[in-house]
Amino acid sequence: MRQHVTAAFAMAVFPLAVAGQTIDDGIMMGRRLLCAGYMYSNDQWSRYWEGSLERTNGNIGTLTTESHQIFGIYGVTDRLNVIAHLPHVRTGASAGVMAGQRGWQDATFAVKYKFFDTRFERGSIRAIAVAQASTPVSNYTPDVLPFSIGLASRRIGARGTIHYRDRKGWFLNGTSAYTWRDGVSLDRPLFYTDGRLTFSDRVAMPNAVDYSVSTGYIRGELVLSAMWGEQRVLGGGDIRRQDMPFVSNRMDFGRVGAWAKIPIPRHDELSIVGGYSRVVTGRNVGQSTVLTVGVMYLFKFPGRRS
Repeated sequence: MRQHVTAAFAMAVFPLAVAGQTIDDGIMMGRRLLCAGYMYSNDQWSRYWEGSLERTNGNIGTLTTESHQIFGIYGVTDRLNVIAHLPHVRTGASAGVMAGQRGWQDATFAVKYKFFDTRFERGSIRAIAVAQASTPVSNYTPDVLPFSIGLASRRIGARGTIHYRDRKGWFLNGTSAYTWRDGVSLDRPLFYTDGRLTFSDRVAMPNAVDYSVSTGYIRGELVLSAMWGEQRVLGGGDIRRQDMPFVSNRMDFGRVGAWAKIPIPRHDELSIVGGYSRVVTGRNVGQSTVLTVGVMYLFKFPGRRS
């Protein structure tokens, strides 16, 4: 059976959130500010959904996916941010004879634009649009799920976010995205999925939507939040009984999570970040638990308005 490619079988569409200044939140970097850092994630599951059937697999035991990610968010202006991140991923199982994979996965680049921002007596509300693109940066195979490190599909996405914050720092954030996924090539001349045999090495990938709601507290560099999010793939078949997952399978899931960004006392430029998430509903994905920890540093460049 196969892995998430990082938290289910493959959350390649749904970004792994960290607290503060990410693709799917309502926080913006100020002009000529750069937030850069490193994140480590550990993703494990031993139970998964084969279609709608919940089961285990003795040939896998527990599937573990580890990700080391470097990232940066730069404020071109107070309204326009650019974002980039690149993960190195390793997979492995506690049982069976299948070997895991490791390598650089997919680079993601995004432009985040705040097109509406208004303040009123009790708080403020803003609207943000994001355009993003991802592409594999190594020649990994997506055809040995759940041990593949990714789905090897080039993707572009459009996202909208609404963010409300009251004067005390409590916030409510809603975000949704549509992702177009390019087809992938296999190292074999035919494949069988969704009840059809296809004589080709090229697999069409269904597009996907994701949406989430989060709430929490922001004060200066301190961010605390809790979230609920879902991904829905718009097509694809189920995993066949007693078979491995296939790259174009429908991979739907819902997850809950909690995240924090905590500045170091007397060193507000340096923050520790961490979080927890759990896949609680799904189809053709693992019941994944993800633990994340990392560090962020805020660089201030000359010429920035104070």
